[in-house]
Amino acid sequence: MESALTLGLQVALFAALTAGLLLFLLGARTTRRRRDFGWHVVLNGAMIWMLAAMPLLMADMDMSGEGRAAMMGTPMWAGVVNIGFVVLCVAVALWWAYRAVTAQGHRLHVSVHAVKGIGMAAMLVLMN
Repeated sequence: MESALTLGLQVALFAALTAGLLLFLLGARTTRRRRDFGWHVVLNGAMIWMLAAMPLLMADMDMSGEGRAAMMGTPMWAGVVNIGFVVLCVAVALWWAYRAVTAQGHRLHVSVHAVKGIGMAAMLVLMN
């Protein structure tokens, strides 16, 4: 019960953050700002997916005595959705890497977003 409540609270928090980002996205006046906010929405969506799908994607994980893990029984649709989010997270990382290279300032700030995109992609790959 406690873990389900914690999971629900995390999903609710990221859903609220996503809703806030959507408001900024709708109010963005330039194409670049709309892309920036859009990619933030994608990363939040990936985080919600990761939290919500973790029990499904990792339900049949069997830890052997040698410390190896074997995945069995993940539904195909969940794997496909997961790979879709991996591709989106890589696209996010590429966008922010491009922005870091072309930015006039705040290169560290936008570089961090690129690292977050790669980090989310890596976490989702490890769950698949």
